[in-house]
Amino acid sequence: MNRQVKKRFKMYKSGKNWVVAPITFLGLIAGIYTGVTNVAADQVSEDATVSYSTNSDAVQENITNEEKNQSSTTNIETTQSVNSIDENKSDTEETDQSVTQDSNAISITSEEQASNSQVTDSELTMVEDNQEKLQSNTSVTMSTQSQPQVAVAATNSVDRFAIGNSYYTQVDAVDVASYQNWMNQGHFNELKRLGVSTVIVKLTENTGYTNPYAGTQVTYARNAGLNIAVYHYARFNSTGAAQNEANHMVSALRRFGLGSNTLIFADMEDSSTYTPGIGSYLNTFWATLNNAGYNNHAVYTYQSYAYRDQVVSTVGRARTWIAQYPYTPNRGGYYEQQHHNAGYGAWQFSSTAYLPSAPGYNLDVSRDYNGLLKQISVSSENVGAFDSVSISGNTLKVSGWHAADAAKNQGHAYMIVFDATNNHEITRIAYNPNSRPDVAKVYPSVYNAGKSGFNLSINLGNYDINNKEIKLIARYSNQANGEGSMTDYWSKGYQLKQSLGVVDSAYIDGTKLKISGWHAATDAVSHPYNYVILYDATAGKEIGRQKVTAIRRDDVKRAYPNLYNAVNSGFSVSFDLSKLNFVAGHNLQVVMRYATNSDGEGDRIDIWSGKYNFNGNEAVIDTAKLEGTKLHVIGWHAADASRNQTNPYIILYDKTAGREIARIKVGDRNDVATSKLVMRSDVQRLKNYYNADKSGFDVEFDLTKLNFVAGHEYQIVSRYSDATNGEGHRTDVWSDVYKFTANAGHLDTVKANYQKNSLTVTGWHAADASINQKNAFIILYDATTGREITRQAYVPTQRPDVVRVYPNIYNAVNSGFNVTFKNVNLKTLAGHNLQVVVRYSNQRNGEGLRTDYWSRMFKI
Repeated sequence: MNRQVKKRFKMYKSGKNWVVAPITFLGLIAGIYTGVTNVAADQVSEDATVSYSTNSDAVQENITNEEKNQSSTTNIETTQSVNSIDENKSDTEETDQSVTQDSNAISITSEEQASNSQVTDSELTMVEDNQEKLQSNTSVTMSTQSQPQVAVAATNSVDRFAIGNSYYTQVDAVDVASYQNWMNQGHFNELKRLGVSTVIVKLTENTGYTNPYAGTQVTYARNAGLNIAVYHYARFNSTGAAQNEANHMVSALRRFGLGSNTLIFADMEDSSTYTPGIGSYLNTFWATLNNAGYNNHAVYTYQSYAYRDQVVSTVGRARTWIAQYPYTPNRGGYYEQQHHNAGYGAWQFSSTAYLPSAPGYNLDVSRDYNGLLKQISVSSENVGAFDSVSISGNTLKVSGWHAADAAKNQGHAYMIVFDATNNHEITRIAYNPNSRPDVAKVYPSVYNAGKSGFNLSINLGNYDINNKEIKLIARYSNQANGEGSMTDYWSKGYQLKQSLGVVDSAYIDGTKLKISGWHAATDAVSHPYNYVILYDATAGKEIGRQKVTAIRRDDVKRAYPNLYNAVNSGFSVSFDLSKLNFVAGHNLQVVMRYATNSDGEGDRIDIWSGKYNFNGNEAVIDTAKLEGTKLHVIGWHAADASRNQTNPYIILYDKTAGREIARIKVGDRNDVATSKLVMRSDVQRLKNYYNADKSGFDVEFDLTKLNFVAGHEYQIVSRYSDATNGEGHRTDVWSDVYKFTANAGHLDTVKANYQKNSLTVTGWHAADASINQKNAFIILYDATTGREITRQAYVPTQRPDVVRVYPNIYNAVNSGFNVTFKNVNLKTLAGHNLQVVVRYSNQRNGEGLRTDYWSRMFKI
């Protein structure tokens, strides 16, 4: 089945022996030539000398032919045929190791030579016997006794025939391995024209070998419209080894875009698999393939394989491809019928067929009995193309299409980036295929051809692709993570010239935009001028550029040691936005460039950053408090928009009433307010906003001159405007809600004068509401009887002690009282619980809207 690499070969074993019919026992006694290629020791007379050699010219001739991928067109002698290179042998067995050889490799020396009689197909019979193993380059001389002498002539030839010759068994399938690397697309097209249905490609062997031409052979077969099956040359003899070999094959199946319904043969012939448990191990091999979604299995073996029945039983004879080669495999002949009648699915009957266009090269050919080979589903198309693959910075841009019938059940589309140099995946992304009507016109029968397109940008992160071969895998999978049952389409390998760069930081400091990062490119050696360009993506124009003085970046060199001059790839530049046409809120991009011209033009290598939107806007009210009759507001407001909106305002807004009650431009004064600009270096250190160091304000609103209502909800609006009156285009920050409802008081002393029937009380009452409730009253209340006794208006007096404790209550400095109630019948109040109610009211009689402070209870 396999052809070998240089100096690798195997003799045909009994299961694939050239088979001939025995002549009668009388013929043996008479010494008649039988044409049988299996000769046992007991057939040799006592006087005969038998010479064994495994380095015969005949063998060497075939080895040389295989090494050179050549094939002699002359007749092959009997000794040559029986020593032919085994097409199914491993691609990794060296000739300097022991070689299993059939007894047919014996060359017999006799005084009598039989004539070149030909043996017809009707005279053929199967010969299955045990073989002896001989060491290469070893000569053994043996003597046997008491046996009749048999002389065998080595003149019979194995038929070479052109595929399509109707005299010979019909060729339904051809199997290929690395030795068929001479085949091109035309040869596969020729197979199709000659009626061949299927190509069976050797894919893998053991756990480390993959046919290096498998991808090309699969593509050629697919292009020719041939069915595709594959085989794995097995060496496992344990459960773990079976699992490992199956996983190796799964990787190759996926790599070459072979769908889950691909017919997979296990090639069971190697002596390493001769173990009583091989049937169990083969079932493990199948189970591992099943778990990966590949469940279309069959066996390839030969008649005398030591555990043939075990391996066949894992799939049944109908799914077994049996090997045995007659000298002349004529159509409808004995062996063709025998294997069919035995129930096998297919028969490999020759390794010496050839294409009419390439008569110097041999091919393995097979007959399909029951559709095992011919009726592999051809509806499972898997086609695609990578229209464009390019790299920009660390972004890989890939466009093309992938159409597969398997996508009907494999609904998750993925693109995988694969490092073919180091043989591992770099990254993957899921995508939704887009419309490709052009593909549907060419592949109308493929399930999703009309919606098979992709146009992707894949971030490779910090992966260094220099000096690496990169491949893309377009995948359909039945699992959301892209695993499970899958159908892959692989791209060719790409060597991409890498240009990588990163903007580490881009921030505003004062009026300057500071940008730092690094940019390294493979072709920077021919593009020596390094620039950083500031581009307004909203306006679609460049607004500034800076020539770069390189900064050492050892970290970049460590990450990308193969990237030209990575160690000197750093940059740090500053753009003065006050001198540029910078518009806050526009999207900006940083372009890192290497150019051939000193002005940054000519041929260029650019990396574009992501978009930056410098539209920061933040304000903080540090304090908003009442101080006497004034509202004192301190805080800061920084906004990138202040570059264009140069008029800062502070506005006092009555949220309850839904209206502005005052505004002041920062740094000005007017009838109702005063303000000043405050430098805020603390803000600049913490916030990367335009002109943040000049963002502070300190404002006082005179509430006695405003329609300020205590108890209403208020907000402070910080504003930048492009109009001098604070309107026009503006950028605002609204503060939290402030509600000024403070109300505090205290009854300091109570003095009763029974001679004068008077009661004197002292204390204080401060309330924010007093700004609107300007009428101050003291009320004497009998809590025992629940009635007011008397009330008296008063004018608050200064209490500097109160304002020190309550500085944020309106007019707290003028909150004192010292009131004497006269003509009070104190005797009737003796023992009663009394209280003083201190009130501010919006009416002169002390009623209406009012704010009260109730003292503690006291008795007189």
